[in-house]
Amino acid sequence: METNKFIGTKTRLQIAEEYQISYPTFWRMIKSNHLELPGGLLSPKWQKIIYDTFGYPPGVYPVDYAPNLESNAE
Repeated sequence: METNKFIGTKTRLQIAEEYQISYPTFWRMIKSNHLELPGGLLSPKWQKIIYDTFGYPPGVYPVDYAPNLESNAE
């Protein structure tokens, strides 16, 4: 299973580039789906919301955004 080892904050432009679209197009997608994103960098929590809404772009894997079940096992 493929995975990325580190997920940090991302800009809106970085996410638009992952989808291979322009920033204005990405912004229209956000507005048309009534997503109200916070200002500044987007945390992994907000990235997951975007990816769950629009689908995961190539190179971004859902397993990277899954809750860590091991920490809840104890």
